[in-house]
Amino acid sequence: MGGKSSSGFAKTQEIIQKIVAEWGEDLKGNGHQDAKDLWDAYDLEGTGFLERGEGTAFFKDIYRRKLQTTTDEQKLQMSKSIKTERDLEQWAQHCFDRMDRGHGRIS
Repeated sequence: MGGKSSSGFAKTQEIIQKIVAEWGEDLKGNGHQDAKDLWDAYDLEGTGFLERGEGTAFFKDIYRRKLQTTTDEQKLQMSKSIKTERDLEQWAQHCFDRMDRGHGRIS
Protein backbone atom coordinates (compact mmCIF):
# COMPACT_ATOMS: atom_id res chain seq x y z
CA MET A 1 0.00 0.00 0.00
CA GLY A 2 3.00 2.28 -0.51
CA GLY A 3 2.70 5.34 1.69
CA LYS A 4 -0.57 4.29 3.29
CA SER A 5 -0.89 4.32 7.05
CA SER A 6 -0.11 0.84 8.31
CA SER A 7 -2.68 1.25 11.08
CA GLY A 8 -5.33 2.20 8.49
CA PHE A 9 -4.44 -0.87 6.44
CA ALA A 10 -4.51 -3.07 9.53
CA LYS A 11 -7.95 -1.74 10.47
CA THR A 12 -9.24 -2.42 6.95
CA GLN A 13 -7.75 -5.93 7.15
CA GLU A 14 -9.50 -6.47 10.49
CA ILE A 15 -12.86 -5.35 9.09
CA ILE A 16 -12.54 -7.61 6.04
CA GLN A 17 -11.47 -10.61 8.13
CA LYS A 18 -14.63 -10.13 10.18
CA ILE A 19 -16.69 -9.96 6.97
CA VAL A 20 -15.19 -13.20 5.65
CA ALA A 21 -15.88 -14.95 8.97
CA GLU A 22 -19.49 -13.71 8.99
CA TRP A 23 -19.93 -14.69 5.35
CA GLY A 24 -18.65 -18.17 6.14
CA GLU A 25 -21.12 -18.48 9.01
CA ASP A 26 -23.96 -17.37 6.71
CA LEU A 27 -22.98 -20.03 4.19
CA LYS A 28 -22.91 -22.74 6.85
CA GLY A 29 -26.44 -21.78 7.80
CA ASN A 30 -27.59 -21.92 4.18
CA GLY A 31 -26.16 -25.33 3.52
CA HIS A 32 -23.40 -26.95 1.53
CA GLN A 33 -24.96 -26.30 -1.89
CA ASP A 34 -24.97 -22.51 -1.39
CA ALA A 35 -21.30 -22.59 -0.41
CA LYS A 36 -20.48 -24.72 -3.45
CA ASP A 37 -22.43 -22.41 -5.76
CA LEU A 38 -20.59 -19.38 -4.38
CA TRP A 39 -17.21 -21.07 -4.77
CA ASP A 40 -18.06 -22.16 -8.31
CA ALA A 41 -18.95 -18.57 -9.23
CA TYR A 42 -15.32 -17.60 -8.60
CA ASP A 43 -13.65 -20.89 -9.61
CA LEU A 44 -13.93 -20.12 -13.30
CA GLU A 45 -11.50 -22.85 -14.36
CA GLY A 46 -13.35 -25.48 -12.32
CA THR A 47 -10.19 -26.67 -10.57
CA GLY A 48 -11.64 -26.65 -7.08
CA PHE A 49 -9.16 -23.92 -6.15
CA LEU A 50 -9.12 -20.18 -6.62
CA GLU A 51 -6.12 -19.23 -8.71
CA ARG A 52 -4.60 -15.75 -8.24
CA GLY A 53 -6.96 -13.89 -10.61
CA GLU A 54 -10.02 -15.68 -9.28
CA GLY A 55 -8.95 -15.14 -5.67
CA THR A 56 -8.25 -11.44 -6.08
CA ALA A 57 -11.64 -10.99 -7.77
CA PHE A 58 -13.19 -12.71 -4.74
CA PHE A 59 -11.50 -10.34 -2.27
CA LYS A 60 -12.33 -7.24 -4.31
CA ASP A 61 -15.98 -8.27 -4.42
CA ILE A 62 -16.02 -8.83 -0.67
CA TYR A 63 -14.63 -5.33 -0.15
CA ARG A 64 -17.15 -3.75 -2.52
CA ARG A 65 -20.06 -5.61 -0.94
CA LYS A 66 -18.99 -4.53 2.51
CA LEU A 67 -18.88 -0.89 1.41
CA GLN A 68 -22.52 -1.22 0.36
CA THR A 69 -23.67 -2.56 3.72
CA THR A 70 -21.34 -1.11 6.35
CA THR A 71 -21.72 1.75 8.77
CA ASP A 72 -20.49 5.22 7.86
CA GLU A 73 -17.72 4.89 10.45
CA GLN A 74 -16.46 1.64 8.90
CA LYS A 75 -16.67 3.13 5.40
CA LEU A 76 -14.53 6.04 6.52
CA GLN A 77 -11.96 3.70 8.07
CA MET A 78 -11.86 1.47 5.01
CA SER A 79 -11.50 4.40 2.62
CA LYS A 80 -8.43 5.67 4.48
CA SER A 81 -6.31 2.81 3.16
CA ILE A 82 -8.08 1.95 -0.10
CA LYS A 83 -8.72 5.08 -2.13
CA THR A 84 -8.24 3.97 -5.71
CA GLU A 85 -8.83 0.90 -7.85
CA ARG A 86 -5.06 0.29 -7.76
CA ASP A 87 -5.12 0.32 -3.94
CA LEU A 88 -7.97 -2.20 -4.04
CA GLU A 89 -6.02 -4.43 -6.45
CA GLN A 90 -2.94 -4.31 -4.20
CA TRP A 91 -5.02 -5.06 -1.13
CA ALA A 92 -6.72 -8.02 -2.83
CA GLN A 93 -3.32 -9.36 -3.95
CA HIS A 94 -2.09 -9.06 -0.38
CA CYS A 95 -5.12 -10.98 0.93
CA PHE A 96 -4.52 -13.71 -1.63
CA ASP A 97 -0.82 -13.91 -0.74
CA ARG A 98 -1.65 -14.28 2.94
CA MET A 99 -4.03 -17.16 2.26
CA ASP A 100 -2.25 -19.12 -0.47
CA ARG A 101 0.79 -19.96 1.68
CA GLY A 102 3.04 -20.08 -1.37
CA HIS A 103 0.89 -22.48 -3.42
CA GLY A 104 -0.44 -19.92 -5.92
CA ARG A 105 -4.02 -20.91 -5.16
CA ILE A 106 -6.46 -21.09 -2.28
CA SER A 107 -8.98 -23.75 -1.39
